[in-house]
Amino acid sequence: MPRLLKSALTLTLDFRKAGDINGDGIIDDADADIFMKSFLAKRGDPNYNPACDFNGNGEVDIDDLFTLINNYGLTFEEWKAQQGERAINLLPLIGLLALTLLFGSFM
Repeated sequence: MPRLLKSALTLTLDFRKAGDINGDGIIDDADADIFMKSFLAKRGDPNYNPACDFNGNGEVDIDDLFTLINNYGLTFEEWKAQQGERAINLLPLIGLLALTLLFGSFM
């Protein structure tokens, strides 16, 4: 007798502004302390922390430091207000992702 297998997909979206490494909703000294432990580390280094690599280039470099400095002191709500309408409107992207997962690539 054939078995019906059920699978579940869990999608977690973490809405943090770049620099909020510990996820407490504000960029502060706690985030800076974590960042400095990874500063100048590259992917594969023991002290590399991907949460500190804000631009995703595989290294925690000066660009990431400037991002931390530029966002320092902002709460998530303040940052979102600065972004205006483009802050976080992921519904079209989530819909496309769901369709792609269900039916395969559109390309």
